[in-house]
Amino acid sequence: ATDNRFYRFGITDAFASVLITVTPLTGDPDLYASFEDTRPTSHSSGRVFQATGLSEEQLQVSHFDPKWACEPDALPCMLYIGVHAYAGAASYTIVVRQAEDTAVTLADGVPQHGSSAESRWHYFTFNVGDAAQHVTFNLLPSFGDPDMYVARGGFPSRAEFDFSSQGAGGDRVTITQADEEWCDHCSWHVGIYAFSETNYTLVASTGTSLIHLEDGVPHMESVAAGAYDYFRVRVEDPHSDLSLVVTSVSGNPDLYVSHLHTRPNLTHYEFLANTTHKD
Repeated sequence: ATDNRFYRFGITDAFASVLITVTPLTGDPDLYASFEDTRPTSHSSGRVFQATGLSEEQLQVSHFDPKWACEPDALPCMLYIGVHAYAGAASYTIVVRQAEDTAVTLADGVPQHGSSAESRWHYFTFNVGDAAQHVTFNLLPSFGDPDMYVARGGFPSRAEFDFSSQGAGGDRVTITQADEEWCDHCSWHVGIYAFSETNYTLVASTGTSLIHLEDGVPHMESVAAGAYDYFRVRVEDPHSDLSLVVTSVSGNPDLYVSHLHTRPNLTHYEFLANTTHKD
């Protein structure tokens, strides 16, 4: 996006706060919300909610805030949202939810940020088609310790789930066609439990779509010998250098980069790094 983009959200409960999450893929998007201004920006007058940090933006529009202007006899109330690309172009995803336990739908290969207080849950849903090679959920915290629980039939709990990863730091769950629980044309439900207060990024992937990399945000993956994982990164400024670093935890991965081929490999690439341990 460039400059400003505007959205609106219909509020159906006058006594429930609204949570808006903007996950930047490139650039620095800032977030504004208003009940009065249909195109809220930093120049809006009156009662404006805002989040203008340097990374992901999460804005809680609280019904306890004096700026809240939704009354029970006026439902649905319209909340207007503006996203401003600060200091250059930006690309991002945006999610709005009124109930904290509302499940967010994940898109294949697209990162989704979240934050949670200790002992709280956030839920996600990921829909799988018939072309999936596998289903992988990657959870990377920037701080704190989130745990991941995955279930097919319904939303998981700490007692009922099909798969889980509860390590300190990053967590990963991979479901393959060899697993008894494997399914086509189905939905997987993911619960992120905050063992401690946490901020995290969750990515779901199937091997059929390119995984979107965020500027400056690490991504953990594993790949079988002789196979490839594919990623994409959006370059907003053609005059800026781009650095791609692969750090090997085990094995010897090679890095192929292309602006012409969506799936670069041994014979189709413009840039190559194939040293030992770190590319």
